[in-house]
Amino acid sequence: MLVRSDGDWKETAFTVDGSYLVFPIAGDADALQLQELPKDNTPLYYIMGAAAVVLITAVTLCIVKRKKKSK
Repeated sequence: MLVRSDGDWKETAFTVDGSYLVFPIAGDADALQLQELPKDNTPLYYIMGAAAVVLITAVTLCIVKRKKKSK
């Protein structure tokens, strides 16, 4: 959360109360700017990695079974 005061943007602290942002604001502030925090995609990367390992394992097992059957 940024608050503009005296022509300069300054970061201000805030808390979350339910679905509201609560923050102090000085009397001379003339604007505020909300910035979206970057989303953490780490769990998604773990899931994609695990899915890739399962897929590679399944393909490898199918190839091995097919080769054993043809002999």
